[in-house]
Amino acid sequence: ELQGSNVILEVRDFGQGIQPERLERFRLSGTGVGVGLAGIRERVSELGGAMRINSSRGGTCIRISVPVHDQDALTSRTSAAD
Repeated sequence: ELQGSNVILEVRDFGQGIQPERLERFRLSGTGVGVGLAGIRERVSELGGAMRINSSRGGTCIRISVPVHDQDALTSRTSAAD
């Protein structure tokens, strides 16, 4: 989704969620939930973006926001893919 000058990616599952202690450890130190989320957070940060994780017993939602520097190029690529 294109929102202002950012691309938003949201991934959601309906599993068991991430234990609150593990999620808090990840938020504070970047450890505790495996290398996948740490790698994603690192890549998003390199692009100047942000990652937010919400999790409960009903599942987990990861929301990534990355700024777009050439919005016209992105819009034309997205339109061509449709």
